[in-house]
Amino acid sequence: MIPADQWRGYWPAATTPFAQDGRLDLTMWREQLDLYQELGVHGVLVNGSSGEWYAQTSQERRDVARVACEHVNGVFPVVVGVTGFTPDAVIDLGRAALADGADGILFTPPPYARPTEDEIYHFYREVAEAVDGPIMVYNWPRGTAVNMSTDLIERLVALPQVVAVKDSTPKYGEHLDTLARLGSRSVFFANYITRLGIGVMDQLGGQGSIEGGALAAQHGVPFFEAYWKGEIDVARVHADRYDAQQSDMIGYDFVGLHGSQISQIKAAMRMLGQPGGWPRRPLRDLDEHAVASLRTVLERHGLL
Repeated sequence: MIPADQWRGYWPAATTPFAQDGRLDLTMWREQLDLYQELGVHGVLVNGSSGEWYAQTSQERRDVARVACEHVNGVFPVVVGVTGFTPDAVIDLGRAALADGADGILFTPPPYARPTEDEIYHFYREVAEAVDGPIMVYNWPRGTAVNMSTDLIERLVALPQVVAVKDSTPKYGEHLDTLARLGSRSVFFANYITRLGIGVMDQLGGQGSIEGGALAAQHGVPFFEAYWKGEIDVARVHADRYDAQQSDMIGYDFVGLHGSQISQIKAAMRMLGQPGGWPRRPLRDLDEHAVASLRTVLERHGLL
């Protein structure tokens, strides 16, 4: 198991490859994991938001996690998303992922329920007391309709099993407040691949960024490696190019600009010859106009 103090850098939030008829394609999944290794990523998040966990059966989620742990085999950290609607569901998936060799698990507050902050705390505490492994808290307001406050995240970070936070609030100022208070107590993942992010990591903390599908790995990976070496001018160049590419694909609150975020990630991966697969219902593939728009973006940024 790779400890949390080594969780850092650029991680893809992996897509889950489905065939065009909707079947889970584990061969393509292994090819995607090979691609991530070739790209030099520093870790991977499996069955997160970009992994369409909600469209999978419980057994499929276990299979995706198991194959990832076996195939990566310690080359970089594997954190498995186990988000669910009840503590029991999260505990079952979490125990299975950790038994299969995951370096940690990640989950949001239960979607749709819109629990209070006290209910969220007890939800995480119940899971933390029932699983034997590291937990990454996932603040994902777009998917849960609740935005964790700094006070709540502080309570969660105090739980012994909680070692990291993926803070995907669209309110970056709130994230900075959280990081300023808690950055020395937890590993934090947020959008640091910007000129602002360089200063944030210097002064407040923050260890890495997790991006859906790794479409900008050609800038995300060298950004962090340059930053770690103190090559700040090089890091700034990659930050500017990364930010420009993301701005042409992702809008406020992580909304896709050419269709559903996951559908556009998978369409872009197919254009690039990457094993991303197709979206599974209820999502649909992009129409021809969205595909043409997305292709223009990929060409503009030198990917095609």
